Amino acid sequence: MEEKLMEFMVGFQQQLAVLTQEQREGFREVHRRLDQVDQRLDKLEARMDKLEERMDRLEARMDKLEERMDKLEARMDKLEERMDKLETRMDKLEDRMDKLEVRMDKVEQHMDKVEQRLGKVEHQLDKLEYKLDLTFDQVAASAEDLTEMKTVISFRFEAHRNIMARTEEDVELLKVKIQSS
Repeated sequence: MEEKLMEFMVGFQQQLAVLTQEQREGFREVHRRLDQVDQRLDKLEARMDKLEERMDRLEARMDKLEERMDKLEARMDKLEERMDKLETRMDKLEDRMDKLEVRMDKVEQHMDKVEQRLGKVEHQLDKLEYKLDLTFDQVAASAEDLTEMKTVISFRFEAHRNIMARTEEDVELLKVKIQSS
């Protein structure tokens, strides 16, 4: 009986040693995979840093646009003062003002569209943030998702740059038209 017990114990210890070795190898594999995930997350953080830098530049452009709009508004105020002083030319100035108001309405409509588009961009960025969270979970399984996300981000930023360029062009055109009037 003791002999069977000893045989059982020896067999059990051997099985335990094999299982322990397998667990060690499994832990090593888990650590290796975690290192890979950590490296991928570092790369993703670098991409996010670049994204934040782009957003900073975009905000700076928006600040410049606001300054330009303030200057345009100041010029509009001067135009109204001049109209009050020049009553003899009121008819001509009223016609010009009607045209200018139509143009301002178009600018406001355009600005509304820009704001809507910016809202969409923010919404898209929120979606992107959600997708990034999902990607963190899937990063060990698929590196292709990261490449696809980079393409989407680049497309959205290019679209946003186009919006900004068009807005700046419209502001410059309005500025020139105001100066010429």
